[in-house]
Amino acid sequence: MPLYLQIEHILRVQISDNELKAGDMLPSTTELMERFGAGRNTVNRALRVLRDANIAYLVHGRGTFVGQRSIHPPRLPIRKETKYWSIASDLIEEIRDGTHLPNEALPSVKVLTRSYGVCRAIIGRAFAVLKQQGWVSTSHGKGTFVEHEDNWPDS
Repeated sequence: MPLYLQIEHILRVQISDNELKAGDMLPSTTELMERFGAGRNTVNRALRVLRDANIAYLVHGRGTFVGQRSIHPPRLPIRKETKYWSIASDLIEEIRDGTHLPNEALPSVKVLTRSYGVCRAIIGRAFAVLKQQGWVSTSHGKGTFVEHEDNWPDS
């Protein structure tokens, strides 16, 4: 049996045995690659089989989740030890202390990737945290802008 079908079968069994429940996020592509010693294409193919069977669905920028797509995407728990969380925390502090003012653009992804020495995806995740919490909004092609203070979380 091809490796992608073996991976798909193992995930399907975990779902049917309720180890993974509706709304749970499946392990990331990287985690599955490491777990099974598989390449990215093989893992993505296994996840595609689950999606095609309506057993899982993809939320771009977040991951693959068990079940059928809902109107409201799941809210992910934030693991505060991650690099993207650290970057998001830095940006929140800069917003709070007035380094970045409401309606002002944050530094570009390119600038932040260079200053933090990380890839674009990490900065994207940091921005997603800021958006989810109400600190910023993004205007396609123009940048990510600090929200008005009334929209900031009460934390």
